[in-house]
Amino acid sequence: MEAIARMQRALYEYKIIGVKTSIKFLEKIIEYIDKNSSASNISVEKLADYLLMSRTNVYRKIKAITGQTPTEFIRSTLLKKAVKLLVGFSSPGYFSKCFKKQYGKSPSEYLNNNNK
Repeated sequence: MEAIARMQRALYEYKIIGVKTSIKFLEKIIEYIDKNSSASNISVEKLADYLLMSRTNVYRKIKAITGQTPTEFIRSTLLKKAVKLLVGFSSPGYFSKCFKKQYGKSPSEYLNNNNK
């Protein structure tokens, strides 16, 4: 019985260490996405280079931790950031109206002209 209790404690501690490692891994990815979110070319390949991992291992690890593919995780992280930035605007239409008043162009026109 004592051996089983020791094994259960060891397994519990291993799981905690695994969770902490996973959190740090995801924090590093989110940091990369935040730093590069203005670039429209965030890719799994570039993320893998940043993490010093193969694309396959990045895929497997992100999928195992989040249940999402790396592309889905990148997209959902960018969308969460976009939602935070839109707080304070009652609707997308109101945001577009304010944006056009400020910059003289719609958000789409602004992006099309500035990405060339």
